[in-house]
Amino acid sequence: MKQIYLIIFFTVGSIFLNTSVSKAQSKADDIVGEWLNADKDRKIQFTRAGNGTYNAKISWLKKANDEEYKMDMVVIKGLTFKNGEYGGGQAYSPGNGGWVKATAKLKDINTLNVTGYKYFLSKTRSYTRSK
Repeated sequence: MKQIYLIIFFTVGSIFLNTSVSKAQSKADDIVGEWLNADKDRKIQFTRAGNGTYNAKISWLKKANDEEYKMDMVVIKGLTFKNGEYGGGQAYSPGNGGWVKATAKLKDINTLNVTGYKYFLSKTRSYTRSK
């Protein structure tokens, strides 16, 4: 009889554990999708990499011959999700001569703020989920 209770206990426990991991993953995946920048001249597509990090590449440009950005160019890489925020990544910043440290946070389900850091300076850019 004790064995049956133990089996039930571990089965129920593993179901709750799998559900909570699944919910945390879906929350982390809220960043996945296409985002339009504030100037409305560039879209980025966030995807989840096999190692669990999040990357973004250019998916649309208003000007096809943009001097700083090219289609399919990776512009954000290596973001990891922890405590409701994405950190530990890098963002491409042509004005700063290359890659800078980056974090991101969803203000709400349709607004994403990405902050780039170089030395003690930072700049935040807002993106709106593309429909």
